[in-house]
Amino acid sequence: MPKILGDSLEEHRAETTRRVFAAFVRLVSEHGYAGVSMSDIAREAGVGRTSLYNHFRDKEDILLEYAMDETSRYVADLERAMSQAASPIERLRIYVREYLHLAESFHFGLGPEVYAVLSPEAGRQIHEHIRVVEDVLRRTLREASAAGEIPPQDPEIVVPLVHAALQGRRLPTGPGAEEALRTVESFVLRALGAD
Repeated sequence: MPKILGDSLEEHRAETTRRVFAAFVRLVSEHGYAGVSMSDIAREAGVGRTSLYNHFRDKEDILLEYAMDETSRYVADLERAMSQAASPIERLRIYVREYLHLAESFHFGLGPEVYAVLSPEAGRQIHEHIRVVEDVLRRTLREASAAGEIPPQDPEIVVPLVHAALQGRRLPTGPGAEEALRTVESFVLRALGAD
């Protein structure tokens, strides 16, 4: 009989999922998506293959579930931080800062190699996860424009530009970190036309 992780089936499922996600990220980082099998993931996660298949159909299913989990947690953290702001422009500032800080602790980009092998349906689902993050910025841009804090602009054009300015940006730690953060923040806000 398989061992139950935790005190209930719900805890078992959550712990199994946590282990599988951690194993998946570790293995894909080391060996690439194509170099990892379901058996590898089960062994690394410390769960039986049958148990793994009871939770996930295949690697693509693991990737999609992982992306959904990461995106949900990321957006919740982002929204929590932005909820403290008194104005839309302040929410934009927080968005930039949190995007840079939170991007350090979330594994969004498993790389183009992973996305190149996804089925068209999985690709659409991954894009929907990305869109959830973009929607936070779209809404905030509309609010800032309605409040007269930035000029009216098309969020469909502006959102990819803002993310391009932020993507892959690694901020220094220690002395100079706050100045670097303010510089990136100022650049984005000036590009949006904020005073």
